[in-house]
Amino acid sequence: MVTTQLKDVLKKLHWGVYDSSVYDVLIEEGPLRANDIALKANVPAGRIYSVLDNLEKKGYVKKRGKRPTTYDAQHPRFVIERELEVLETEAKVALASAEEAWEVRSEQHESGLENAWTVSSLFGITTEFRRLATEAKKSIYAVDPNIEWLQRKDQEILSKLHSHGNVNILSSPMSEDMLKTLKAEGINGRLVSPLNDAFYIFDGIKILIRVNSPDGAVVFESEPLAETLRKRFEELSRKSKDVEVRRVAD
Repeated sequence: MVTTQLKDVLKKLHWGVYDSSVYDVLIEEGPLRANDIALKANVPAGRIYSVLDNLEKKGYVKKRGKRPTTYDAQHPRFVIERELEVLETEAKVALASAEEAWEVRSEQHESGLENAWTVSSLFGITTEFRRLATEAKKSIYAVDPNIEWLQRKDQEILSKLHSHGNVNILSSPMSEDMLKTLKAEGINGRLVSPLNDAFYIFDGIKILIRVNSPDGAVVFESEPLAETLRKRFEELSRKSKDVEVRRVAD
């Protein structure tokens, strides 16, 4: 049937086999009587009315007349949009509950090196960076020879924080174009060469250190180490040079 893809989507939305088969038949051949639907959808005669009633209560099937009563499918766009709305609502509730549990658990753990987490792959690093940058309230100090992996979303997060906080980035000439992009948005970016360090400090306590860049990173909380890295940032900053951003004349 031409609705095979739709049936696959309904399966992913946790529709039962009978429900999706009946809806599929009605899209292709409706309106039909119950016994004809049962035959074409391979639904046992003893089950067809419960299936139709279930779909009708959801508003996905409509019926008309008596003796005989015929059934037809609602427009699939309405059905899919409604199912996605329900799924989104359920996902938000589940996410809120999961986030609350995660935050409570996090507060129960002591911060420090003993609770360090390692992440691997650029995707893992990017995910942790975005989480830490989004949670940051005051400042981010970054030292990384390669920041070309920053995407538009990351730039927006940094720009938003810099509007009321402090964002400072040191990078190498290989990332000069990205530094220019960030500086055009008002973010402090400077060049350092050579540059081998790769670390990020969030609000003076949370730290992300890249190791074997860009393959892995360590994430943890340590105010003393954050202070040490901040001093290293200042040391490198004294050796840095400004990035020139060409402005187009009016």
